[in-house]
Amino acid sequence: MKKGDLVFRALGICFFVVLCINMLVALFGVLPVTAVNSTDEACYGINAYEMIRNNNIWVNTLKYNPDYYNSKPPLMLWLIMIGYKIYGYNAMGLRVASAVCGFILYILVSFWLYKVRDGFTAVLFAAFLPACTLLFDFHMMRSGDTDSLYVLCFTIAMMGLIMALRSPMWLLLYGVAFGLAFMTKSTHAALIIIIGLLCIPYLVRAGIKFKHIIMSAFGAIVMILPWFIKRMSYDGLEFVKVMVLGETLSYAQGNVQKSDFIETFTYVMQLYREPVCDIAGIIIVIAIVVRYIDWVGTSVDNKKRSISFIHELINYRRYVLIVWFLVVVGAFSVVRARLEWYIYPAYIPLMMAAAECGAYLVKMLYHGGKKAVAIGLILVMVVPSIMISVNNIREYPWNGTGGNPIVNFSIDIEELKNNKEITTSNKNAFIENSYNDYKPYGEWELDCVFYCETILDMRCVDGGVEGFLATDDMDAILFLDKTLWDQYSGVLTGYVILQDNNFLIFSKHKYGE
Repeated sequence: MKKGDLVFRALGICFFVVLCINMLVALFGVLPVTAVNSTDEACYGINAYEMIRNNNIWVNTLKYNPDYYNSKPPLMLWLIMIGYKIYGYNAMGLRVASAVCGFILYILVSFWLYKVRDGFTAVLFAAFLPACTLLFDFHMMRSGDTDSLYVLCFTIAMMGLIMALRSPMWLLLYGVAFGLAFMTKSTHAALIIIIGLLCIPYLVRAGIKFKHIIMSAFGAIVMILPWFIKRMSYDGLEFVKVMVLGETLSYAQGNVQKSDFIETFTYVMQLYREPVCDIAGIIIVIAIVVRYIDWVGTSVDNKKRSISFIHELINYRRYVLIVWFLVVVGAFSVVRARLEWYIYPAYIPLMMAAAECGAYLVKMLYHGGKKAVAIGLILVMVVPSIMISVNNIREYPWNGTGGNPIVNFSIDIEELKNNKEITTSNKNAFIENSYNDYKPYGEWELDCVFYCETILDMRCVDGGVEGFLATDDMDAILFLDKTLWDQYSGVLTGYVILQDNNFLIFSKHKYGE
């Protein structure tokens, strides 16, 4: 190997190590910093905690009742339970599984690209992916949610589908990964099947037989069937019915009815607003134009030139990447969905395609004797991506780090826990909270439920002040938002105040009793 090639390879290894460190810091550096988000994140955190408390890993409950709203199989909940066992019942324990899945995805795809393509492609992908801001935001790699594991399983399935052209046995990986994706995000995994069906013509021409498809299906069934049978033993088909017919169809129908036609392009605009997606798009376009110019220069038959170029440009691997991207974005655009996390799987093929195109341009310059220009091009692509990804480390907008209601509530909860004179385990807790975003004042928001259960091990009961006054349970506790004291002072005066901080915490007992 020439000295120049060794220098170039060493430079690539150094780049990759720096990028991996950057990714690790971005994923884990601020993982426990902010309060738990009062949406799916808090819900999954509660589900996993109650599974541990109920000693039942098959049925997910919310406030100790079967949870038919967040109707997903429990694979991610099991990983969150492991996080709890390692880090405790806190934000770190809740989120660490997602961060680990994100890093596995990052390393896995980088090394896979190194094997099927080259080091240039691997390094560029490693630079581009951390610059996808949304992948570090709501629901994804730094959230206690299902999407990080789902995207990992989705990506593994696509890798198996691509590799199936080399050996039919890779279809087993495709099937197993689909099964795991279904066990993570239920019917959303149907997109994997759609992509697979669109690849059948390629696979049949490559010699894939019906028995190989059966093998793939068997791999998927083995991943799903044990949970399916066990879950049915608890509530029959009720959960499955809600999972298949309830959540997915209600989302789709609701979005179609409420969205304007222009919202069909919501996801296109979402991608456009991501700076790294703009960079990726520019790289892809430039690479295609340059390749076409080079193709025209070497092609003799003008009549067949364009058709031949398309065939040469879109091989099977690239075809899968294109279909992968279009199916994910297209499916949810057709139903005019507006939830940005639905298309998270589409970012992976886009970054892979951009990395391959960028690597093509670098190699063209490098092998053309313009090594300095090649290094300059790498820096032009990598440095902006690193700058964006470094900003992702600092930007962590959910809930802030202090001074907002849920942070104040969690502080009060911790103080109550540290009061050794008060026992809270398994006691009923009511709340009246004017800061609720999704619920009436007298009902529990999910983030408050998360902290009340995981820190105090209490049972959260809806009903507010009225329910607290009506209950005969003398062990019950009321959390009253302090701004509501004037409204309820007439009925609560005389009840023992256990703690006076951001919230007034009342006992059912009265002074003098």
